[in-house]
Amino acid sequence: MELRETWAGDILLEQLHLAEMREAIRAHAAQTGTPYSAIASELKMSPRRLRDFLAGTELTNDDWAPVALWCEDKPTPQIVPETVALGVLARWAPRKHVRDVRAAIANVTRAEYARIGRQLPSWTAEALVEFDIRHS
Repeated sequence: MELRETWAGDILLEQLHLAEMREAIRAHAAQTGTPYSAIASELKMSPRRLRDFLAGTELTNDDWAPVALWCEDKPTPQIVPETVALGVLARWAPRKHVRDVRAAIANVTRAEYARIGRQLPSWTAEALVEFDIRHS
């Protein structure tokens, strides 16, 4: 059975694609110096809507196609599984609270590693930075 043929697989693949698009936008902005407001304009969405998407909210049906098309010619970024897992868990939250839910998960993870006196693996620390309110 193909992953796409299951409901859970469909959700996982959607969250992976959303994470790839978020990272493609971030990478493009960082590499080219293009402001997010200019990228938002290219995507025909408000800067706030783009900021919300980058913070973890899902795309509306109207936003999905323009963002996917814009990302098509960009390199596909490597996404760690933890980023997809955060996306799946945050789907339970109301849209306006998704950013807070992601930040809470990131902060609890950091706190637990600190409590047991262990350092976060580098890939986990990197994945959690984008969901931490302190870093946004």
